[in-house]
Amino acid sequence: MNYRHHFHAGSLADLVKHITLSHLLKRLHQKPAPFCVMDTHAAAGLYDMRAADAGKTGEAEAGIIPYLKLPQAPSHAPFNDVLAKHGSHLYPGSPAIIQHYLREQDKLVAIEKHPEEASKLQSTLGYDARVTIHTRDAWDAMKALIPTPEKRLLVFIDPPYEKPDENEQAFAAIKAAHAKMSHAMFALWYPLKDAVETGVLQERFAASGIKKILRADVLFSNKALPSKMNGSGMIIINPPFQIEDDLRAAYSALAPLCAPDTKPAIIDWLAGE
Repeated sequence: MNYRHHFHAGSLADLVKHITLSHLLKRLHQKPAPFCVMDTHAAAGLYDMRAADAGKTGEAEAGIIPYLKLPQAPSHAPFNDVLAKHGSHLYPGSPAIIQHYLREQDKLVAIEKHPEEASKLQSTLGYDARVTIHTRDAWDAMKALIPTPEKRLLVFIDPPYEKPDENEQAFAAIKAAHAKMSHAMFALWYPLKDAVETGVLQERFAASGIKKILRADVLFSNKALPSKMNGSGMIIINPPFQIEDDLRAAYSALAPLCAPDTKPAIIDWLAGE
C-alpha cells in the first residue's frame, strides 16, 4: 500500500478502526486512575473532507458520507460523540479521537515519522499540554518509551503497510513491549487483503505465549479481489471485559455500508487466559 492518510480519511476501514478505538477509550474511563495512550502512527490528526486530497480516492463515499445518513445506533455513540465535536466537514483521525477521551490526568503520546504529517499534527494538537508529539520511527519509539510512567496504557498501532515486512515488525514490537509491560492493552489494526498474510499474522500471535488476545475481523465484501482491501481487522491484547458484545453490535450496525450478504464480523479469541 502506498499510504498517506489524507487520501483515505473517512473510508469504511477508518470507520471500523475508529469505532473500535472509541469503544476502547470509553472503557478506560471506568477507572479513575490516569491512563496513557500511545498512538504509534498518528498522522495529521484531523482531515478536511472538502480538501482535494480527500476526494481523490473516493473512499469517503463508501464510508463517512453514507455513514452520516444512517440511523444513529447506540453502539456508535462513542464515535459519534467525537464526530459531533468536529462538525460535518472535519474527519477526526486517531489522535483527535484519543484527545476527545483524555481526562485532565490522562496523556497522549503521538508518534509520527513523516515530518509534514507531524507538523500538521503539531498544529492540530500541539496546544494541549496532555499531548506529546514525537517525530520518530514508531518501532524505535515503542522500544524507548515503554514502559510508561502511567500504569494504564493503550498502545494503538495503525501501520501504513507499505513494506512487505510490516506485519513482522508490528508483531516483534508488540511482543517486546508486552514483555516489558504485560498488563498494557495493545490494539493492532491490519487490512484484510491477503488471506495468507493475515492468517500468518494471527497464527504468530496465537502461538506467541501472550494471553488474552482478541481478534475482530470485519469484511466489507465476500468477494476477494487481488491487491484490494475487502475488510478491516484488529488484534487486541488485554481487551476490556466483554468488549466483544460492544464491538459485535457496532459492526452489525455498519451492515448497510457493506456489500449485500457479507458474512458477519468474526470476533473470537486467538489466546485465552
